[in-house]
Amino acid sequence: MTTPAKAEANRRNARKSTGPRTPAGKLVVARNAVTHGVFAHIAVVPGENPYDWDQHRAGILASLAPVGLLEVTLAERVALLLWQMARLGRYQAAALTAAVEDAGLPVTDDELLAAAFHPPGAKDDDHLKVTAQNLRMARTNHVEVLAAADLLRGLGDAGPGSVRGDLAVAVLGWADDTTRDYPFRRSWPLYSTEPEFLARLGVAGEPRVVTWTADQVRAGLDYYAGVAGEALAVFRGNVLAAIDGRVAALERLVRRLEAEEPALVRRAEGGRARAADAALLPPEGVADRVMKYEKHLHGLVMSTLHELERLKSRRAGRFVPPPMVADLNVTVTGG
Repeated sequence: MTTPAKAEANRRNARKSTGPRTPAGKLVVARNAVTHGVFAHIAVVPGENPYDWDQHRAGILASLAPVGLLEVTLAERVALLLWQMARLGRYQAAALTAAVEDAGLPVTDDELLAAAFHPPGAKDDDHLKVTAQNLRMARTNHVEVLAAADLLRGLGDAGPGSVRGDLAVAVLGWADDTTRDYPFRRSWPLYSTEPEFLARLGVAGEPRVVTWTADQVRAGLDYYAGVAGEALAVFRGNVLAAIDGRVAALERLVRRLEAEEPALVRRAEGGRARAADAALLPPEGVADRVMKYEKHLHGLVMSTLHELERLKSRRAGRFVPPPMVADLNVTVTGG
């Protein structure tokens, strides 16, 4: 229960503060809704900074200088609409950024495989990568086959010498393949890497790694010549012709791929530039949605500003004409 002395003290204290008295102080009080506005808790969505919204809203209210709850509410609505328009701009920028970044993404292995089997319909970057891979393989194969041809030419009937295992296996592999093309061969030949064949030649260990002698390679050629029913010199000439044919084919392939690669590089670079330019346009459907929504927001902003200006004019004692609506009927005649 409040005593008479306490009640009297409350009355004295209340008389000490009766609110702002100067015009400037009253203007500050009129803006108290800036802190606890109608739209204070609905404008910010996840990913947006509430502090940025508060700064934006305070700036709009300071610019419009509303007085009274009705004007403050309209001014806050303007702030909200402008905030949504800014969000629309961020959305459009994000959509364009994603499209530009997607245009430069690296291709997957599956896409490379598809490009290998269907190069004409593949993307420019994929076609270029497959062509570069084929060129590297063709150059490597050309070097290896040319080395095999040089070895076969240099064997002759000279002394033992030493031969790299990979070259020995390559030459005898060509001899094996040539023998199998003979329609009247005397027997079915052993493969050049079969243990039985290697034991016949006295080769121990991994054939592609160990060092062979020239005599072992000649003995292998002699074996395949016997299976084919040819003299060794004739058979060796046939094997050399097959290897030389492959060398020539690889040389043509290398020249063709070397000519294609720069053209594909230029086309791929141009394709990336074209893709980046195309990505600067909004994705399908985005442009129409952005324009329609932006037009809608702009109309709401302008109508709200007009209403706010009408309230200010009425408060200042100026004549405010009623809103006018014009109905237009348009008749189009032929001729």
